[in-house]
Amino acid sequence: MYFAFDLANYILTACSIDRAVSVLFPIGSRKYCRRQIAYTITLILFIINTLLNSHLLYGFVVLSANSTLHTSVQICHHRFDSDKYQKLFSAYDSYVDVIKTNVIPFIIMSFCNLIIIIRVCRSNSSINLNNGKYHSRTTKSKRKYEKDRQLTLMLLGSSIAFLVLTLPTEINDIIRSNSGEKVVNEKTYLLSAILLSLAHLNYAVRIYKNFFFFLY
Repeated sequence: MYFAFDLANYILTACSIDRAVSVLFPIGSRKYCRRQIAYTITLILFIINTLLNSHLLYGFVVLSANSTLHTSVQICHHRFDSDKYQKLFSAYDSYVDVIKTNVIPFIIMSFCNLIIIIRVCRSNSSINLNNGKYHSRTTKSKRKYEKDRQLTLMLLGSSIAFLVLTLPTEINDIIRSNSGEKVVNEKTYLLSAILLSLAHLNYAVRIYKNFFFFLY
């Protein structure tokens, strides 16, 4: 889960950078925004995220836990026989994971979206100036203005949605990692499932955004 979320977030971040570069440098971007470079960047992100999360292969084990139904169930949990790893995981699964998984991608994507928004607004202003100050907008220019407005709102909304949909599950992970209880609570699992569903919804929103952007 950690690896998949991290990799997905940073691939989406790389896509945002790619779109911002394409908008800011429409001619020069042809040299760098190519399929081969995209493969290379994806491979680099894969290797980096694998190394960052490799400690989970050692630190997570299958444990028996008591459930509220008075039955023993098997869960995958960080190990309790190593005080050093407990401290490491407590630090990793708290502020480090939030900054790495949410804050950094959010800042980069918001900055890239801001570049696109400014570029779109300037393009729309130049079109209006070319049409003349005293001439009313034609039907075509009105449609262009409406598409630009929709794109701006979509970019802002997707950045906010990323933070709103993914941050709660990170906060929930912090609470669970600092809890020493080994009792499997149905309400806790239900809450975790709901928050994870919201996090996955974020990726569906991003797919829609990418599809809309390329159509634009």
